[in-house]
Amino acid sequence: MAVPDEPRPDEWVVGDDIDAQFSLFKEVGDALRSGARRGIREVVKSVPTEHDVEEVAVQSFNELWRKDQSSVRSPAGLAYRIAYRRGVDRGRRLLRERRRDRAVGTELLDTSHQVSDLDEADFAETMAVVQRCKDHLTVEQREVISATVEGTVDGTMPLKEFAEERGTTYEACRRMLKRGIDALAKCVKAALGSGVG
Repeated sequence: MAVPDEPRPDEWVVGDDIDAQFSLFKEVGDALRSGARRGIREVVKSVPTEHDVEEVAVQSFNELWRKDQSSVRSPAGLAYRIAYRRGVDRGRRLLRERRRDRAVGTELLDTSHQVSDLDEADFAETMAVVQRCKDHLTVEQREVISATVEGTVDGTMPLKEFAEERGTTYEACRRMLKRGIDALAKCVKAALGSGVG
């Protein structure tokens, strides 16, 4: 497996000067978390998860570390401002993802309520194809689609809650859901296009 040269923005950048990085982080860590928390909360209007706060803090620290430290008068102040801006960015991304998730769920619910507009036999045939196509997905993809899109008698589970329950990141679950829906759509389209019922 190839290791990328550049770390992702939310990963620690470890260099030869780890002692200097650690010392700076001890000095600005609280400011980073505080700025990240405030920035995210300001956009999403709710208490952010510690996972989101920590990812923003790491990203912000990496950005702070790349700055010329000799020109920084207040490292904690600058760390707070950077983390606040990155927190606002993360909050906006979370809102976009929530809106998209709701739109996908609403679209699926709308199509399920339009059965009366379709011939019931055609609808049943299409649903049978969907079920067969779901068998070709990975277990994880089936689970995330089941919980967050199809739902249970209790309704659908927010993707964020699903990720927390699994103990994985929101981003990993979002990618898993997207890949699952893409694979399912491709399979259904191929099956219906070839006339296979």
